[in-house]
Amino acid sequence: GRANTSVVWHLHTPPDGSLAVRLRNRAKFSWYGRRVSAILCVAPHLADRVAALTGDGRASFFPNGIDTTRFHRATPEEKRRARAELGVAEDGVLLGHLAWDWQVKGGDILLHAVRRLTDNGHPVAAVTRVASPDAAAALRDELGLQDRITVLETLERIQTLYAGVDVFVSPSRMEGMPFAVLEALLSGVPVVASDIPGHALIASDYPGCRIVPGT
Repeated sequence: GRANTSVVWHLHTPPDGSLAVRLRNRAKFSWYGRRVSAILCVAPHLADRVAALTGDGRASFFPNGIDTTRFHRATPEEKRRARAELGVAEDGVLLGHLAWDWQVKGGDILLHAVRRLTDNGHPVAAVTRVASPDAAAALRDELGLQDRITVLETLERIQTLYAGVDVFVSPSRMEGMPFAVLEALLSGVPVVASDIPGHALIASDYPGCRIVPGT
């Protein structure tokens, strides 16, 4: 509210589609949004949604940026050290996953996929870094995947995860433009991602990202 101050609103997470959220956002963007100079959205589908709420031209697509010097393809020795740090076996196919929100990031879909792959003769393992590990650990135990799923609550360097895994999995239910998918690709790790706009945007430029149904 300071005089002669331009305020920029940065949006990176799409809201859910419930009626209460839609009504709240209409009030938020049409009323409070008038007080900002620009609204920067990390994905076109998010910018389109906001533009429809504001009714003016202040919402625009402003893609996420990453320092590419921080990520590189791991050498065999770096991969061995990374797996040791992650506490997983040196051999076998390892999937990687990140979840600040277990439900939004599709953690349950990942675990069910590991169960199905293993039952079909493709014994894979997965490591997931989650903000709240209780839900992940409970489903892991329910599915009998104690020897297949490693749940981490902390990880000092995110590069360790990318160095140790063979495939990064992003089964998110909604996204803006996920940093993790971009970081994995920059680390030379192929990505399997759910078919949502935030993922499709990245896959259109990076052949290493494969889009599949959210199931």
